[in-house]
Amino acid sequence: MRRMILYGLAALFLILLLILFFEQDPHAGPAAALEAYPEPVRSYPQEVSPEHFDSLQHAFGYKKQLPEGYELQALYALCHFPELREVPIRFYRSDSDISLLSQPAFESLLLPWRERSYNVIIDTVKIKENGWKEPTLLRNIPFNGQVGVLGHELAHIMAYLDKRGLELLWMGPKYLLSPSFREELENATDRRTIEHGLGYQLLAWSESTRLTKNREGKGRLYLSPTQIQYIMEEYPMYQKNR
Repeated sequence: MRRMILYGLAALFLILLLILFFEQDPHAGPAAALEAYPEPVRSYPQEVSPEHFDSLQHAFGYKKQLPEGYELQALYALCHFPELREVPIRFYRSDSDISLLSQPAFESLLLPWRERSYNVIIDTVKIKENGWKEPTLLRNIPFNGQVGVLGHELAHIMAYLDKRGLELLWMGPKYLLSPSFREELENATDRRTIEHGLGYQLLAWSESTRLTKNREGKGRLYLSPTQIQYIMEEYPMYQKNR
């Protein structure tokens, strides 16, 4: 009986792998923006009129479950990623080992890439014994930096759109096991965030968390404030805001 169960599980696992391997090529996905990215904003306002909030939600909140207490920040970040307008994304707060984490919803991995959904998990209460993590929690970051780091997580999702399910499954272990892959991925995600017009917001996040990231030994994973400013110099859209 036990052998039959093991055979059944092995067969199921093989079927899942075959489904993921032979799924439709996702590289025809939404690679191009539906419209031009909005101009960079040095600092987003923390308060807006109900009418303006409703217009943002109508334009960028489709298929999105916004995070309680951070709805406006998420909408500001989403407006810089028009490619994600019709992608289901759930933001939610949870006790996690990572300050913020974006990942495909596991239950959607077997679906065609057009039907996948994604989660952005916001850590709320977990603190390391040395207290270093506390400054990196979203609630302790300045408003403009909150927009920037949420944009960083959306930039991760952008990178997931052109991956097969099997590639996405492999990215998790590779991220944990390969420091070089982890550094390359996070640096590329920071750059993508800048390319989408959130350079000032990413800079605000980096300036507020850099010391903590260095103490945790994670400084190299993310671009430093100096590196962010240097990359921003490459894009004319930031020169207009000088």
